[in-house]
Amino acid sequence: MSPSSTPDANYISSDQNSHSRQTSSGIGLFPAVPYQPPSIPLSMVSSSNFGGPCAHQNRTARYWSRCFEVQDDGQLQSSKNTSELDLIRDTGESLQQAMTRFRPYSLSACKLSITSSNERTELSGIWIRGPTRDVVLTVSHFNKDTKTTATAKNTTAEVFTTLTGDLGSGSPIKCELFHDYNDPGGNKDFAIFITCSGEEPRSPAQAIIPATILDNGTSLSGTVMAFGYNSQPATAIENHPDPGIHDCSCINCWRGSANLVCQKLNENMALPHPRILAPGLRVISVGEWMPHQNSRKVCHTVTGWYGISGAGMYTKDGQGNLRLVALFQGGIFRDPDSDKNEAVIIPSDVLRHVNKAGVA
Repeated sequence: MSPSSTPDANYISSDQNSHSRQTSSGIGLFPAVPYQPPSIPLSMVSSSNFGGPCAHQNRTARYWSRCFEVQDDGQLQSSKNTSELDLIRDTGESLQQAMTRFRPYSLSACKLSITSSNERTELSGIWIRGPTRDVVLTVSHFNKDTKTTATAKNTTAEVFTTLTGDLGSGSPIKCELFHDYNDPGGNKDFAIFITCSGEEPRSPAQAIIPATILDNGTSLSGTVMAFGYNSQPATAIENHPDPGIHDCSCINCWRGSANLVCQKLNENMALPHPRILAPGLRVISVGEWMPHQNSRKVCHTVTGWYGISGAGMYTKDGQGNLRLVALFQGGIFRDPDSDKNEAVIIPSDVLRHVNKAGVA
């Protein structure tokens, strides 16, 4: 988890065999279920346990990794301390120059408000440039009627590409489901949306080209960055432990998740404030790819929370080119990896469907 490694140390290889993965009670997914009253805790929204916040190490101490707001011009909102983003700068490059270079990736991030058989979910996603229309790639673990197959007729999404990702700052693009792998938590946890008939077929902001995607990436190491939208952790309810208490173990609770990280690392760190998520805004968050004792899982230390599911995860390939290799999937609650989160690697079959969806 050390952020002392340089971007040049990153490495990706490609393998024709995509990672397989099994969902367990120690894995949690990160969809956001909107329109819940703030008095209802996230533990009532999902039965899964998960992590979320991640801690990094510098030369003197550990610190909680932050998410940084990305404006509609691709630049960061001014911040007093962006030192943890030094990892993403090339030699001799300023952070402003780096963010200009990342503009196609940051502004291709989008927020989806999905309605499937009257079930509603908010996820992050990525606009991808097709030959005649752009498509949106996200994860498949949105709420849906398990008795009904999700189709274009019963599953639609309002897709936002603005800073705040909502009606307050721009009109959404109306999209419909093109293909749902329907594998929540699995190694094909993907869904593809296309613009509805009569809608502008191109992203109103940016879209990455398919050549940016490296399918079946393996041997992931070094620095990884994600662009997406976190939601606000739920307000504590009556009888919830005082925020100052360090041993909160509530299911799916922001403080409980952070406390488990502290226990795993044997660190007496102050629990992080939810503001490190920059909730409700487009963000960049940086971490490290981490080894896992089970090679079928892909771990990382990028901080995230509900709503970040589907965010694009980028890293450099062996030639130093930035590539999209995975989507943010969820977090890990159970030892030995409760200080990490999880990603799902993009397989060749998903890339083929993305290319097919881009042709009207």
